[in-house]
Amino acid sequence: MTWLIIIAVFNSNTAFACFSAASSGFEKLLATSKDPDKAMDRHSQSVMALNSSLRRSITLNNFSESHTIIARILPALALDTDSLVLSESFYLIGVFNLLTGNNSDAVKYLQKAEVIREKIKAHDDIYARTLYNLAVAFNYNGDFRNMYNYSLRSLNEEEKLYGSNSTELIGSLSNLVNASIELQEYERSITYGNRAIRIINNLENEFNASELANLFYNIGVCHMRLSDYARAIPYLEKTESVYDKWKLKKDDRFINLLNSLAIAYDYLGFSDKADDYYKRGVIIAGEYTSIIANNIINSYAIRLAKEGRTGEGEMVLAKLMGKGLNVYGPASRNYIETIKNYAEYLRVYSKQYSRSLRYYSICIEYLNSHGEDLLLREPVLLGYSLALSATGRSSEALDIVQGMLYPETDARLGSNLENPPPESLKNDLRSLDLLRTKYTILWDIFEKSDGPEYLFAAAGTAELIISVLDRVRINLSEEESRLILGDRYRDSYLFAIRDFGLCYQFTGRKTFFKKAFEYSERSKVAGLLAATRELKATQFHIPSAIADLERELQREISLNNARILAENYKDTPDEYLLNEWNDNLLRASHERDSLIRLFEKQY
Repeated sequence: MTWLIIIAVFNSNTAFACFSAASSGFEKLLATSKDPDKAMDRHSQSVMALNSSLRRSITLNNFSESHTIIARILPALALDTDSLVLSESFYLIGVFNLLTGNNSDAVKYLQKAEVIREKIKAHDDIYARTLYNLAVAFNYNGDFRNMYNYSLRSLNEEEKLYGSNSTELIGSLSNLVNASIELQEYERSITYGNRAIRIINNLENEFNASELANLFYNIGVCHMRLSDYARAIPYLEKTESVYDKWKLKKDDRFINLLNSLAIAYDYLGFSDKADDYYKRGVIIAGEYTSIIANNIINSYAIRLAKEGRTGEGEMVLAKLMGKGLNVYGPASRNYIETIKNYAEYLRVYSKQYSRSLRYYSICIEYLNSHGEDLLLREPVLLGYSLALSATGRSSEALDIVQGMLYPETDARLGSNLENPPPESLKNDLRSLDLLRTKYTILWDIFEKSDGPEYLFAAAGTAELIISVLDRVRINLSEEESRLILGDRYRDSYLFAIRDFGLCYQFTGRKTFFKKAFEYSERSKVAGLLAATRELKATQFHIPSAIADLERELQREISLNNARILAENYKDTPDEYLLNEWNDNLLRASHERDSLIRLFEKQY
């Protein structure tokens, strides 16, 4: 089994990755043309024989021989224009380039194969695999919009060829899960993931345990991105149990799982559990040089800083950066990732803003020639803007953040003090972090200039943060996650109260006084807001029988959570019981999710 690993930076202080089954073996990468031209001439027969040899050499990982065969195929292709044989040649050459890391040529040849097969309406197995592998190539490039589009097209073709419940769909569904995560479409990602899990669970024969682990993990990542850590834990624990049950290799994907479990348990207040996962991960990470292994070391350095050992954490990351230069080279994305992590640490924990800015500038230079790398772009730009603001260049910082808030338009056409409408923002931590960055910069400018327009803009941004925060909280199903979210962003209410109070002092306008009072009251009841709205919905809009079922499932979820919580506090938790309760929790959660989707659709 060959896996692609895609790194996903969660926010400025937390990094974890999603898994992608984007190349699930040669049986998925390669396909055989089942409808050759019966009237094939001698030239086409020769090319077809070369295609067969190329397929065999790729399957055997004999890439040296593959390169020699391709050198013989390419001149012969000039004599053809749009045959199935020519399309298959382009397809195989594209797969070869994909497997050998030449993504630009992979895209070029695979798209040639795609165009020919569309022209002659050959929507067969090779066509579906071509679309699939184009998704893989865009995955490697960090172009998740194209990855999503090609994965969706490959899924549609596979459904026509194999049926809606075929295992052939799992690879494309897994890609859609991954692409949706990177596009911040978390609910959509969870839907694709659950569909793939249902297909696997319905298998009577052998299934791929790695794919199952991948799906459970990615759904857990979605819940972490939604700040629903209590909901993420069962999926992450289920991933670990799949690794243990099926004796999967403890590779760098497993390191990333340990990192995510450590982060989730840390947020839930289980410091001992978090420490255990960090220690296990760091030990395994020493055997690898991948960026995934670097992630948990970065998380460990941050934990050192939070314990007051800032200098030790900085030394850990400096050493990691030096290792990255030697292993990856100065122009590689992986090395730039280590520079970004070091710059972030210098800014957040060491408070060395000028040094941090120098390292961020290296990342910006890389991004100027790799604009498609959205995964790296956002955390770099956010950190860079905050470093600019901390070194007195707040106007430049505000320009950057405004461009991120208005990605589809030229932000310079409007005022940097404007905010997008609430409905245009997604209900996720990415929106919250972006708005918090803008707020920090606006307040910094106001403190230095005393310009009331910046105070008004800061107050409006604080109000928008609370609007997004309330919508995020409502979407969380677990009370523990709501409490953690509230604790993390509680100061947003205090900022709004302070800012509107200052606005009232500046202007004497009662509307500002009323807003300050409103947010003072809302801050007292914010934790009850989501539960109250849910209660009203089930009491006044939904039939009682369905509402009772939803409440019963919620009680079952709470009971299993309580059991898991109590067992984890023991010195030697019973792993058998934990696995059983996690299974019960996932089943009840799936049923409740289905009901919630029914509520949203019909009521």
